[in-house]
Amino acid sequence: MGTSLQTIQCGNLTLDSTQLDEVNNYKSLLAISSDPRLMVSTIAEQIALPKDTDQQVTPNDVLTVIRTAYSMRLDPMLGGIWAFKDKNGKLACGVTKKGWQQALHAQPSYCGLDFIHGELKEKKIQVRGQGATTITYFTFVTCIVKKKMPDGSVAEFKGTAYFDEEFSGKDTWIQRPKRMLETRAMTIASANAFGWGAYDVDELEIETTETTKKTKRTSKVAEKAEKAIEANQEVEVEAELEEVNEPTEKELLIEKMKGAMTHQELVNIFKSAPEELRKDNDIIELGKALTQSFGD
Repeated sequence: MGTSLQTIQCGNLTLDSTQLDEVNNYKSLLAISSDPRLMVSTIAEQIALPKDTDQQVTPNDVLTVIRTAYSMRLDPMLGGIWAFKDKNGKLACGVTKKGWQQALHAQPSYCGLDFIHGELKEKKIQVRGQGATTITYFTFVTCIVKKKMPDGSVAEFKGTAYFDEEFSGKDTWIQRPKRMLETRAMTIASANAFGWGAYDVDELEIETTETTKKTKRTSKVAEKAEKAIEANQEVEVEAELEEVNEPTEKELLIEKMKGAMTHQELVNIFKSAPEELRKDNDIIELGKALTQSFGD
């Protein structure tokens, strides 16, 4: 007869002891002082759900948010990372501009960034309720993220955003087209440098109808985004959740291992993985290669 796992109540969620152990592990790695049960319940409350569906937040949803936050060295309790579920139950994480900046500065290997700007142009557009207005924009922006490699060299990772591809006509783009394009380029370059898979978005759009027509939905996250915009803060939240494929547990482990900054951190990540993944040949070979890069 198998031994049943102990369960722990965290707000409206019930976690088993293995899941809570994982939460505690990330809590320690991120140096978060909050009680783990409060951490779980708070994150669960911040996950936006589509209206008129029976979708619910699950322990795995919360763990996915925490794993994504850890991969970027973000404290999920500070609001830099948000999560959204679509009507089919798929989960995606969105990160604010400040969250991306905090994530970069939290990486020991981060060495700074530069921008290359394209031609400055003007464009007349029609704004609902305001009539015609003229915006000034860059045709493209390239961001270069510099990263110190294990051998001591500095590598450059580029990300380019083109205005004609990115401009959405939304308020944030009309008010700050140059800054928004820089933000897009920064998030692309950052993802290329560190392998992050979170979304950079300026407005939450979720497909919630049974037709192909898209409708905006008010949610806890959307309300926070609107308040942040009113307070003149940069919030980039725009996700096509129907296109999101949640990464597998193996993919998440590989991402975490590659993000390890020390050999001891790599060992801790490996030990916290499920037994079947610790026996996986791909994981074992990656661990050996990363160990060699640390000189151990």
